[in-house]
Amino acid sequence: MWAGTGSAEVIRGKVTNVDLQTNRISVQYEGADKSFTYDAQDFIVWQGDDEVPINTIQAGTEAEIGYYTDEQGLEVASWVDLTPIETEEMEEEISVPEDILQETEQ
Repeated sequence: MWAGTGSAEVIRGKVTNVDLQTNRISVQYEGADKSFTYDAQDFIVWQGDDEVPINTIQAGTEAEIGYYTDEQGLEVASWVDLTPIETEEMEEEISVPEDILQETEQ
């Protein structure tokens, strides 16, 4: 549950560490390590459309992290999305000549 004092934020970076003992996740973001605490009961990890266990997160994985600042000023991660971000190259459609399309439809 979000109990922050400010607005929620989202960053994208490379996961450097997940500490299941202390409930902390660290991310390489804009050239520096950024560390967040998380509430194990409320923390959500997505991979695609599926919710997955936190131990699915591997160091080196690109991820998007949603977080907020709590009443004590701590940055608290509320979710992580392990879905790779699409690049413009991935979004480009491949142009197939009409005559080839007709051959494959027959």
